[in-house]
Amino acid sequence: MVLNRQPKFWEEEGGGENPALAAPLLDRNSGLLSTEADANTAVLARAAKWAALCGADSVTELPPVQEVKGAGTSESIIWRDAERTFKTEPFRKQMIQVLELVADGDYHQGMGYFCGFLLLLVPPSDVSKILHRVGTDDKYTPGYWKGQPEAFVRDAMVYQRLVKARMPEVAAHLELASLVPEAYAQKWFVGLCVHAMPFGPLLELFEAFLEEGHMFLFKLSVAIVSAIKTHILQTKPAEVNKLFELLRLDKKLFADDDQGFFHDIVKAAKATDVTEDDDQGF
Repeated sequence: MVLNRQPKFWEEEGGGENPALAAPLLDRNSGLLSTEADANTAVLARAAKWAALCGADSVTELPPVQEVKGAGTSESIIWRDAERTFKTEPFRKQMIQVLELVADGDYHQGMGYFCGFLLLLVPPSDVSKILHRVGTDDKYTPGYWKGQPEAFVRDAMVYQRLVKARMPEVAAHLELASLVPEAYAQKWFVGLCVHAMPFGPLLELFEAFLEEGHMFLFKLSVAIVSAIKTHILQTKPAEVNKLFELLRLDKKLFADDDQGFFHDIVKAAKATDVTEDDDQGF
């Protein structure tokens, strides 16, 4: 059963009348998921299509995996990420069980981000299949969810060339600040913008990613930089922390109440064509 329909989920994880006391994962729920089960019917119906969208519905059996160091103990990085995602033990354990089915000897926090969000809307058995598909199929992001994600580092360099070609002044500004893509673009590529966008636009982002595959992430990165271009250029290179906040789409700077801003980013990403940049490595 999906988490948000399990008994005591909202009581234990929702924070009651004070959203600030909710589980960290719910920080950017922004009203999408309701404590009233019937109000979530439409969202759950959308999420029910995600396994088929990425081909995970054809996965009949998960392959065996090598245990991550410390598996089954609180020393595991997976356990620590579960503690940073949910407030209570029963829901943390569900996340851990799913991740330990698919993390093959190595693990990256980005997988935990995606897993936690999926568990809100998708049954655990399907979550594990979706994670397996995304983490191993060439259409998506194999190699991203490793402790040293070389595949992401490679794609981050492609993203950097894209920005230099399309927005050279932004690329130059970030270089002056000594900000390399590996330092900030993991939130977009590896973490799939969980914790960087409110849940409503995040649904659209996931659906586009599951349909298009990893190429959508390049389109998304260009759309994000384009949306915050003016803010970046108005921020001094010495204000590195402020630049990081901008690139993380920090809610202190981009309030979740302004859902249109985030929806526009996803819309722009869908409309962006990066295949014309053949010289960038596509």
